[in-house]
Amino acid sequence: MASRFVPVAVLVAAVVATGVVMRVEPSRLDQPKPVEPRPVTAMIPWSDQDSLPRLKSDFPVEVDPAAPTVPLAENPVERALALLQKSSSDPVLVLGDDWHLRSLGVLKMSPTSLSADGRTAVFPQPGSVLVVDLTTGRSRTVPVGGTNTHAAISPDGRQLLAMGSRGTQLVDAADGALIIRMADRKTPSSYSATDNFACGVVTGRNNPEYMISSFRTLEREGRTITHSLESMVDDVRGIPVARGNRIAVPARGKFAVRDVIVMTYFGFVPIRGAPPKVLGVPFGARPLRWFDDSTLLVLSGDRVLSWNVDTGEVSRVMKLLGRVEVSA
Repeated sequence: MASRFVPVAVLVAAVVATGVVMRVEPSRLDQPKPVEPRPVTAMIPWSDQDSLPRLKSDFPVEVDPAAPTVPLAENPVERALALLQKSSSDPVLVLGDDWHLRSLGVLKMSPTSLSADGRTAVFPQPGSVLVVDLTTGRSRTVPVGGTNTHAAISPDGRQLLAMGSRGTQLVDAADGALIIRMADRKTPSSYSATDNFACGVVTGRNNPEYMISSFRTLEREGRTITHSLESMVDDVRGIPVARGNRIAVPARGKFAVRDVIVMTYFGFVPIRGAPPKVLGVPFGARPLRWFDDSTLLVLSGDRVLSWNVDTGEVSRVMKLLGRVEVSA
């Protein structure tokens, strides 16, 4: 009798084994669908940028960094439109609102060196920050410990941001007294053009964020908050620039082009219902500063362009005759 049941047992085992194999084979319906990259709001053209409409502004059509200059102390400016530097071994040039260039000598310039009102420049140095009044040519040194690599000054002139080996330090611009050390902020930071908000980028575990801080100089009191950018981009690349409640951040990922500038909104309370605006840019392009409440200045190669985040219009502002570092 036992011999009669062997084939049946073998058959049952085969059916069960076949069923197992069939169950572990994934169904095509279960496969994740490819994610469609998001479209951008506007795009900087890769060629023929000279055909763009020109923004009505105080900037000249073009600037030649090799043009003759005089020392700033001999001819101060009422307001600087930009700082230019061809290389770290060349002098920093001050572009005045009269379109003439002045020389400041060889200093370490960072993208955040020029103040929002164009009247002050700050230069990071080992153990200090050099503060230059561009309207008089006078300078003073503020002690700030560490090997400083970037510096920025608040719109009211009372605070300095110094970034370097000690992280980001917020100090009193009068005497260098430490207000707060934001040691977790490893990348350069800037100030909002209209408020004493310090704006920087931090990268958590697979989660890019931007951080905003506001601290009063005398009371040493304030607050800091971070906003996640993970839902919008994969990676943040560079220094954010802010004005009012708008902040622009250079980034990559999740969009139809590789490099973008994302304009979103920030505040110490959550801001909802306002979708971000996204500008597609060539590799290496970055935001410089806000020209007004709606218009962002962007450095793209040897050109300064503008992007109106409300209308989407991209315009030409200034052509640089040669590649230079710009603080504007």
